[in-house]
Amino acid sequence: MQSLSSLPVVLLTLFACLFCWGLEYHISANYPFDTSPSPLWNRITAWLPDKRYAYPAGALLLCGMALTLQRANYYLMLFREKTGLPFLLFLLFNSTSFGYIPLRPVSPVFFLLALCMIELFKSYQKEKAFLAPGNAYKAAFWLSVGSLVWIHLLWMLPLFWYGMYLFRVMNLRTFTASLLGVLTMYWIVAGWCVLQHDFTALTNLVHLWTDFDFVPFREYLQPSRLAAPATAFAYTVLLGLTFRFYPVSAGLRTRRFISFLLVSTRYLLPFLFLSETGAADFLCLFFIPVSLLTTYLFSNTPRNLTPYYFLLLVCSLLLLTARYV
Repeated sequence: MQSLSSLPVVLLTLFACLFCWGLEYHISANYPFDTSPSPLWNRITAWLPDKRYAYPAGALLLCGMALTLQRANYYLMLFREKTGLPFLLFLLFNSTSFGYIPLRPVSPVFFLLALCMIELFKSYQKEKAFLAPGNAYKAAFWLSVGSLVWIHLLWMLPLFWYGMYLFRVMNLRTFTASLLGVLTMYWIVAGWCVLQHDFTALTNLVHLWTDFDFVPFREYLQPSRLAAPATAFAYTVLLGLTFRFYPVSAGLRTRRFISFLLVSTRYLLPFLFLSETGAADFLCLFFIPVSLLTTYLFSNTPRNLTPYYFLLLVCSLLLLTARYV
């Protein structure tokens, strides 16, 4: 396991990521930001008018997201050894995914989602069971704050409720607290709209959330459109089969975390196939459980897996370059 966190592996991974960023920067002649009814996202994109600013900002945020996932791992405590593999895998998967770099709405939202997940995992600690309603409120509140930038983040709320059920903290109090966490933020937005005598911001957010942009059927025939969802489907099947037949010699807490991560991959998979403009954003979220589960498999295998990691790296690069051919 230590060999996968060695300096040559780290440098090779970073070099591969730089290659991906340079390739996408070179091929993308122009980068027009997609307009959104979200005033916060429109304001963020107004500060970055073209790709000369968007790509470095997106790359820095991606590195920050990978570091955040690495730090959040300390709350999960899934791995027996200290390893930088969650950081490397998340960075590699997202760098080789089509359409993620440069900046997208999920980039700033990721940090709020990480806070939400940390609150969920903290509520599972038995010695802090009395804090469960407070954790549920704060987690849902962070989700609602992130939804002001990317409204589809609210689709993560049912997954969060499932996590509460799986971790045995779902009850009337915690469920009500999570609803209040969402309503608190939108009551603040409604109050701001009253002061402005303009409810456009609130109505646009509600309309964008309910008006899900499904992919036209004719686009399913394009290999470039199917490449990322098909790859995610392959990851989901492989991880599901591996953990189905792989004996997990860990405590109940770790097994429930693994179960939650596996369900997360399956929950996010339909959004990758159905969403037209948000597929790249959902793909970024999809790589959170994939990175953690892959790290767990590598950390619990006594054999030297460095060749398999290099094979994964090469396959990821080939998949990215094939989309531009």
